[in-house]
Amino acid sequence: MLDTAFGLAVVMVLIVALGMATADQKLGLNELAKIRRAAHVAEQLMIQMQSGQAVDVNHVTPDPHEPAQIVIRRLDEVDAVEGHVWVEVRVMKGRQTSGLTGLVPVGAAPAGVKEVAR
Repeated sequence: MLDTAFGLAVVMVLIVALGMATADQKLGLNELAKIRRAAHVAEQLMIQMQSGQAVDVNHVTPDPHEPAQIVIRRLDEVDAVEGHVWVEVRVMKGRQTSGLTGLVPVGAAPAGVKEVAR
């Protein structure tokens, strides 16, 4: 009888440990998904600017259920190819941040820092 109770206690401890590990894995997957979505938004904005289009944050597709903060900063202090300027795009979703830096035509780059909360 004591052996059975001890065996059941061990099984219960294993069930709880596996449940906690599964919950941690799901949380990690959600955080990685946020990083991927933020990177996708940053890529879309960089592509818009590199193709000479004006920045349109309504054109990108962030997750509508979680707001994102978008910061586009022109890096005038860094030398670039004539007719182009370096631009940094940062997208923050919750605690996750993703960013890109790239060369864009001068006319497509916003002046200074452009910050948008969506």
